[in-house]
Amino acid sequence: MKWQYGYIIALVLLLTSCLSEELEKEILIETGNTSNVEITSAVLHGEIIDYGEGIDQYGHCWSVNSEPSLEDDFSVINEENDREYYSNVSGLLGETTYYYRSYSIDGNNIKYGIIDQFKTEPYVLPMVHLEIEEILYKMIIGNIDLLSMGGYYKVSEIGICLSTTSDPMIDNRIFYIKNVNRTGIFNFKIENLVFGQKYFIKSYAINEQGIKYSFQQSFIMEC
Repeated sequence: MKWQYGYIIALVLLLTSCLSEELEKEILIETGNTSNVEITSAVLHGEIIDYGEGIDQYGHCWSVNSEPSLEDDFSVINEENDREYYSNVSGLLGETTYYYRSYSIDGNNIKYGIIDQFKTEPYVLPMVHLEIEEILYKMIIGNIDLLSMGGYYKVSEIGICLSTTSDPMIDNRIFYIKNVNRTGIFNFKIENLVFGQKYFIKSYAINEQGIKYSFQQSFIMEC
């Protein structure tokens, strides 16, 4: 009988040891919070609690669907031995709810963290500034400074409105550039102005939200 009890105890210890080894091999990954959520981008955080016997690939997956997977958009983190990690996500839609979670791959095994969500910021009008650099003989030279595209990938048009009456609008445009896909400074030159005339001038920018004007400026074309 004693040898039977000893055999049972040994078997229990062996099974316990195997179970412990299996638990130690399991990868534990956790979905973190978000930061820097903007109109078309966000930063997703995650943490590897236990590497198990090793991870072949890890990162985040995200989607507008409530159960994101690797069939949707996903990131691949290249850093090794970093328990806390993050994914810089871009190309998102403004004012949209996204669902995301961490994932890890070990061989053919895919493990996901819990699902969380965030909402991107809404689209806004572009921001534009006007700078007059020189007033020359029947000519004005200056810059249109496109400060923000309002979250869109392009601004359909920027330009200059000029009038002899206050508050020039788009109908008074005299210079324009179509399909602008970057922020920055754009030069303009307006010629054939009239001596002694007072002019009112604005810059403008148009995206899918609408049109935005700079503050009005004025000048007199002197001899």
